[in-house]
Amino acid sequence: MKNKKANTALFMVIATILNVVLMLLFLTIGFVLLAAFGSGDDSNGQVAWTMIIFIGSLALSWTLYALMVKAYSKRVDMDETFAPISFKGKKSKKPAQGSDSMSSMKG
Repeated sequence: MKNKKANTALFMVIATILNVVLMLLFLTIGFVLLAAFGSGDDSNGQVAWTMIIFIGSLALSWTLYALMVKAYSKRVDMDETFAPISFKGKKSKKPAQGSDSMSSMKG
């Protein structure tokens, strides 16, 4: 594993796909349980349960994902295998305060 940036990109893509698959799995299980045990007459209850299932599937998939990444990081030296992720853009140089042309025009 020589190319750290490629490893990082591959890890991020696979981890994202895994997280989405986990969320869809929990959503499917939740909706199957709602269809099996929910009351078809109570539309307000179904809306509430749909929201609970959606938020719960997000929370469960994120928690399971975090535990899996933590277990993986114990097996693999993350600093040796992956490049650091930095989202900082290049900063534009701002002129020093008082050095712009408008400050020389002041009375």
